[in-house]
Amino acid sequence: MYKSELNGGIAMKKVNTFVYEGLVFKPYKLLQGEEATLFNISQRKVSSKLTPENWDSETFFEAAQVVNGKEYDLFEVNGIVVLPGKTCLYEYK
Repeated sequence: MYKSELNGGIAMKKVNTFVYEGLVFKPYKLLQGEEATLFNISQRKVSSKLTPENWDSETFFEAAQVVNGKEYDLFEVNGIVVLPGKTCLYEYK
Protein backbone atom coordinates (compact mmCIF):
# COMPACT_ATOMS: atom_id res chain seq x y z
CA MET A 1 0.00 0.00 0.00
CA TYR A 2 2.92 2.35 0.58
CA LYS A 3 5.97 3.10 -1.50
CA SER A 4 8.96 4.68 0.18
CA GLU A 5 10.62 7.66 -1.44
CA LEU A 6 13.65 9.57 -0.30
CA ASN A 7 13.02 13.30 0.05
CA GLY A 8 15.98 15.32 1.28
CA GLY A 9 17.23 12.39 3.34
CA ILE A 10 13.81 11.80 4.93
CA ALA A 11 11.88 8.69 3.90
CA MET A 12 8.38 9.69 2.79
CA LYS A 13 5.51 7.25 2.40
CA LYS A 14 3.59 7.58 -0.86
CA VAL A 15 0.08 6.16 -0.96
CA ASN A 16 -0.75 4.28 -4.17
CA THR A 17 -4.06 2.67 -3.18
CA PHE A 18 -7.10 3.72 -1.19
CA VAL A 19 -10.10 1.98 0.35
CA TYR A 20 -13.68 2.98 -0.42
CA GLU A 21 -16.64 1.03 1.00
CA GLY A 22 -14.37 -1.93 1.78
CA LEU A 23 -12.85 -2.19 -1.71
CA VAL A 24 -9.18 -1.42 -2.42
CA PHE A 25 -8.74 0.84 -5.45
CA LYS A 26 -5.55 1.55 -7.35
CA PRO A 27 -5.29 4.41 -9.86
CA TYR A 28 -4.98 2.98 -13.36
CA LYS A 29 -5.12 5.69 -16.01
CA LEU A 30 -6.17 9.17 -17.02
CA LEU A 31 -8.03 9.03 -20.34
CA GLN A 32 -6.64 11.38 -22.97
CA GLY A 33 -7.27 12.39 -26.56
CA GLU A 34 -9.60 10.18 -28.57
CA GLU A 35 -10.00 7.64 -25.78
CA ALA A 36 -11.55 10.38 -23.62
CA THR A 37 -14.43 11.11 -26.02
CA LEU A 38 -17.93 10.22 -24.89
CA PHE A 39 -18.36 7.96 -27.92
CA ASN A 40 -15.23 5.91 -27.19
CA ILE A 41 -15.96 5.68 -23.47
CA SER A 42 -19.52 4.50 -24.13
CA GLN A 43 -18.18 1.74 -26.41
CA ARG A 44 -15.90 0.38 -23.69
CA LYS A 45 -17.95 0.56 -20.48
CA VAL A 46 -20.21 -2.23 -19.27
CA SER A 47 -22.24 -2.69 -16.13
CA SER A 48 -20.28 -3.94 -13.14
CA LYS A 49 -21.38 -5.92 -10.13
CA LEU A 50 -18.64 -4.25 -8.08
CA THR A 51 -20.64 -1.14 -7.20
CA PRO A 52 -20.86 -0.80 -3.40
CA GLU A 53 -24.37 -0.59 -1.95
CA ASN A 54 -23.72 2.91 -0.57
CA TRP A 55 -22.06 4.23 -3.76
CA ASP A 56 -21.61 7.99 -3.86
CA SER A 57 -19.39 9.37 -6.63
CA GLU A 58 -18.55 12.56 -4.72
CA THR A 59 -17.21 10.76 -1.65
CA PHE A 60 -15.43 8.25 -3.91
CA PHE A 61 -13.50 11.03 -5.65
CA GLU A 62 -12.76 12.70 -2.30
CA ALA A 63 -11.24 9.41 -1.12
CA ALA A 64 -9.34 9.10 -4.42
CA GLN A 65 -7.59 12.44 -3.83
CA VAL A 66 -5.20 10.80 -1.34
CA VAL A 67 -3.70 8.77 -4.18
CA ASN A 68 -0.67 10.59 -5.53
CA GLY A 69 -2.59 13.87 -5.51
CA LYS A 70 -3.73 13.26 -9.10
CA GLU A 71 -7.10 12.79 -10.72
CA TYR A 72 -7.73 9.56 -12.59
CA ASP A 73 -10.53 8.35 -14.81
CA LEU A 74 -9.88 4.62 -14.45
CA PHE A 75 -9.14 2.56 -11.36
CA GLU A 76 -8.32 -1.08 -10.75
CA VAL A 77 -10.22 -3.05 -8.14
CA ASN A 78 -10.05 -6.84 -7.68
CA GLY A 79 -8.05 -7.06 -10.93
CA ILE A 80 -10.80 -5.32 -12.91
CA VAL A 81 -10.44 -1.87 -14.50
CA VAL A 82 -13.42 0.31 -13.61
CA LEU A 83 -14.76 3.71 -14.60
CA PRO A 84 -16.56 5.47 -11.74
CA GLY A 85 -19.91 6.94 -12.78
CA LYS A 86 -22.43 9.12 -11.00
CA THR A 87 -24.62 6.15 -10.00
CA CYS A 88 -22.29 3.13 -10.24
CA LEU A 89 -18.95 1.65 -11.23
CA TYR A 90 -18.61 0.51 -14.83
CA GLU A 91 -16.22 -2.16 -15.96
CA TYR A 92 -13.94 -0.68 -18.64
CA LYS A 93 -12.91 -3.12 -21.38
